[in-house]
Amino acid sequence: MAYCEGMSDTNTHPANHWAALAFTRADRLTKALDFGGVSNQDMAETLGVSRQTIGNYTSGRTNPSKATLMAWALRTGVPLEWLQTGHIPDVPENEKMPLTPKSEGLKLPEMDSNHQPAG
Repeated sequence: MAYCEGMSDTNTHPANHWAALAFTRADRLTKALDFGGVSNQDMAETLGVSRQTIGNYTSGRTNPSKATLMAWALRTGVPLEWLQTGHIPDVPENEKMPLTPKSEGLKLPEMDSNHQPAG
């Protein structure tokens, strides 16, 4: 069955072909930076890592730790679950926080030399 009238069956794609359009974790990390208005340099300073490390995360060369993903989500204002899985969590309306990454009082956890929460 063709998607549009006049298209041949050779132009249709199996359902798994569309998986290529899904965002990778690296894509989500990059989109989170854009969403939060955070530069690679800003995120590097937040995490206490180099810009090269941020580039490795956003290119998919290396995977960030869960602690790094948590800090990334806090800094950019995106849900941690979305960064980890690509799924946008259902949150009851009365529990929603404004998506403003630069909210007053936002305090990111201190990270140790292994990029784990200190303390």
